[in-house]
Amino acid sequence: MKDLTKEKDLKLPDKVFIHLVVGITGHRDIIEKDKPLLKKSILELFRELKKECPYTPLLLLTPLADGADRLAAEAAIDEGIKYVVPLPLPKEEYEKDFPETVAEFENLLENKNCIASFELPISDKNLELAKHDSSERDKRYELAGAFVVKYSPVLIALWDGKEIDKTGGTSKIVGFQLKGLPEEYSTKSSSFDLSDKGILYHINTRRRSEDSSIPYKEEKGFKMPEGMDIKEKDYVFKKFNNFNEEINLLSVKKINESRNDLASPEIVSKENFISTIFAEANALALYHQKIWRRSYKFLLLPLVGVIAITFVLYTNFMATYILTIYLGFYIIAAGLFLYFHKHRERYIDFRSLAEGLRVEFFLRLAGIREDTADFYLKKHDAELQWVRETLRSANLFEPQKNPDFYSIKKEWIDEQANYFNKREYEERKKLRKLRIIVIILYSLGLLSTGFVIVLSMTHMFKPLLSLFIALTVLMPVFAGLFGTYIQRMALSEHQSEYIRMKGIYNKAIDKWKTTKEEETQIRQKIILDLAKEALRENADWLLLHRKIPDKMP
Repeated sequence: MKDLTKEKDLKLPDKVFIHLVVGITGHRDIIEKDKPLLKKSILELFRELKKECPYTPLLLLTPLADGADRLAAEAAIDEGIKYVVPLPLPKEEYEKDFPETVAEFENLLENKNCIASFELPISDKNLELAKHDSSERDKRYELAGAFVVKYSPVLIALWDGKEIDKTGGTSKIVGFQLKGLPEEYSTKSSSFDLSDKGILYHINTRRRSEDSSIPYKEEKGFKMPEGMDIKEKDYVFKKFNNFNEEINLLSVKKINESRNDLASPEIVSKENFISTIFAEANALALYHQKIWRRSYKFLLLPLVGVIAITFVLYTNFMATYILTIYLGFYIIAAGLFLYFHKHRERYIDFRSLAEGLRVEFFLRLAGIREDTADFYLKKHDAELQWVRETLRSANLFEPQKNPDFYSIKKEWIDEQANYFNKREYEERKKLRKLRIIVIILYSLGLLSTGFVIVLSMTHMFKPLLSLFIALTVLMPVFAGLFGTYIQRMALSEHQSEYIRMKGIYNKAIDKWKTTKEEETQIRQKIILDLAKEALRENADWLLLHRKIPDKMP
């Protein structure tokens, strides 16, 4: 098996890009003279996807069975697209199904465009059954088809369009793509979770059993799952492309600094591909977070305060030019809010991706092949499907064979426990400080109101009356702004969640102490349970920030 992370032509020196994975399914008994036209249709799709996502490399997922699978691989080679080969059976056993074309299969397997090939897991018992039982063999082909569907946002189907309920058949695999994988092929956090569905590109394909004397009728096009329209397809593609486009703008220095947030250099190199994508997502999240928070803290809040002061001045002097200034400040504030709000959205998206990749990195370091996408962001179907697809594409290949428990304990469990402990203290301190400011401002507003009443009744110190009227208006305004800041930043909710997560990681540390290095399955169980909690915490964080009103403070 080839190791993706060691491939020079896929792993760039300093940056990697997420792939748009395109799967292939189709008939094995294709009419020979139709193949050039079918290959042309596949090439046209590749070129269309490249045009739609110019910053996003394509990656073909093909089991290289006779017919459609190999036709797609040949088209990928012509177009300079890399491909990955998941084998339904061990190579020697698989080749028994196409004895006359073994040389063609091996040539495609050894081609430089084939960056990885691996056998899908099979027990000794099932392998023996597959050698003698055709139904068990068909089941292995269906498993390979399900694997392709799971990791492919786009599936090419060279299919005659006839719906036949045959195990491992093209019709079955097409159904998996459009309706979602059945439970036997999907991992769910709940039996009520819906499976992600994908986009189908159907190319009408004749079989050898049909009359080849009738001219081939070229029919092709996208088919969307029920409840999904073409706009959602474009949205997912756009998100892939925007992420890769922003990676181009990152400096190598920023990526390397960001990688340190994951683990030490000697550890991240064990899973170089996924750690680099994490570093890029993390760097982009930090960049957009910095702009959003600074804009809100140092620009929008003071600007809204100036608007309030300008309005108070107008109520005192009734000058038209002051009202004009007020209107100008208001328009500037609204425009800035809309502009900086885009950074907030990107920060949330990229932070979600980075945290999912963080968990996936340590699962792989533990030798666990679990897709974080199966437990993550399930409440966001279309708008964050690109994040789940990215997580799957990063986890397409086999993880570490020898779990590195020492590094996982030190670099993840201990580090996260310290992180949540520190953040809980900082958030509590910050929240207390801001609440005190709010109370002081409201109190000053009430006090000013009292002075206004007294001065109005006694007619004393008239020059001060305007000042206290202004304070009566402005103090509650500024108190409201600070209160809005507390709400927008969700400081109270964060503190509560930090307390909870600190307890969970400390409990994991206690459980870890009761295990031994050789108790691999027990430690993997602790890591997997902790991973699910970490993903749940981040999903709740995302839901919380998505619920914050998208309007001016």
